Amino acid sequence: MAEENDTVQCLTAKEIKALVRPEFEANPEKFYPTKVFEDMGYHRARCPKCQVYFWRHTPKRETCGDSQCEGSYTFINNGFKKPDEPKMTYAEAWQSFKGSLTSARIPCEAIDRYPIVARWRNDVDFVAAGIFCFQPYCVTGELDPPANPLVMPQFCARFNDLDNIGITGRHYSGFIMMGIQVFNSPNNYKFFKDECLEFNHNWLTKSLGVDPDEITYIEDVWAGGGNMGPSIEYFVRGLEVGNMVFMQYKTFHDGSREELDIKVIDVGVGLERVAWLYNGSSTSYQDTFANAYKYMLSELKMSCDEEVWEKFGPISCTLNIDELDNVEKAWDDIAAKIGLPVETVRKEIKPIQDLYIVLDHTRTILITISDGALPSNVGGGGNVRNILRRVFMIMKKNGWWDILKMEGFLKIFEFHKLDLEGIYGKFPEYKSFDEII
Repeated sequence: MAEENDTVQCLTAKEIKALVRPEFEANPEKFYPTKVFEDMGYHRARCPKCQVYFWRHTPKRETCGDSQCEGSYTFINNGFKKPDEPKMTYAEAWQSFKGSLTSARIPCEAIDRYPIVARWRNDVDFVAAGIFCFQPYCVTGELDPPANPLVMPQFCARFNDLDNIGITGRHYSGFIMMGIQVFNSPNNYKFFKDECLEFNHNWLTKSLGVDPDEITYIEDVWAGGGNMGPSIEYFVRGLEVGNMVFMQYKTFHDGSREELDIKVIDVGVGLERVAWLYNGSSTSYQDTFANAYKYMLSELKMSCDEEVWEKFGPISCTLNIDELDNVEKAWDDIAAKIGLPVETVRKEIKPIQDLYIVLDHTRTILITISDGALPSNVGGGGNVRNILRRVFMIMKKNGWWDILKMEGFLKIFEFHKLDLEGIYGKFPEYKSFDEII
């Protein structure tokens, strides 16, 4: 009888991260740009709440900066905009990032976004992160990217956090990921960890005017698709602004690794968060959907109680609906913290939340259909149909169809185009779009 072979254990990406984390934590100088941190006046510390290692510019910054450790968004009503300065627009937030990176010491080239419908891939329907546009061929070195290094405002779609949209300020079904992608081959090295940290820090401090004391950098590990490497998340006043991922190693089923020939930088910054942070607005949705939001308020004759939202906004980060065991208790706790009856809080928050959901979903529908998707009952088209049906349901529940009719509803898409024009230019005509809706 033949001997039975031992079962080969294949570690998941999560297990690989857990396996290497102690090594990364014990040897930060080997995996993170510690010299650049020190040159910038930063020092390494450990968060007393979550125990992660992070870099801070002042010992007064006791926690890592994540909202779960800070307990709130401290930038709301406390942004970086000067009192006599107009609000930063959504488009201006992208221009600040683009301007900083294209004029960096090693300049990046700004390119147009890719279609959100990922027809060049057979494993996903939609682009969910900027790096999706360059996988697998540019990441493996089979094809050259359109520019190197590059920055772009990639529209992405994710359908896993729908219950949190309209509440936390950081959840969207469709969002723009401002990306920095760099592809370093042995014969064509551009830049890696040191320069990436320098360029992101310069954007925050010089373009946005953020005091280094306000910025924390968290050491982390990234793994996925058979690759792995260090990553650095950066936070300002409780808000995660971006994440720098350094694809450095190829990983194997047992967790062992070897250096990649093509070392890739993948930086992701949520554009929706930048104007929100800079302006100190009560929620990001007002800045992101500025024109569409004003149109809806006017047509529906609604008003937003800014006093309630300004109190609710800082602690809205704690209300992750899909992670709560008792949602009712969470609302009670929030009402107690801001000193208002829970009925008042829910009465003021819920209708505006519904408005934000409609705005979020319709913008995602605009981009996905414009880029070639169709609502259907299979695959990615099923996601488009589901959020469109959710919009129809919210409209019916609130009696908004009676006011807007289909004609008024379709105008929402035109205002979305206006909000996006400063980033993507004018949208081409799509004659059957209204018919599809």
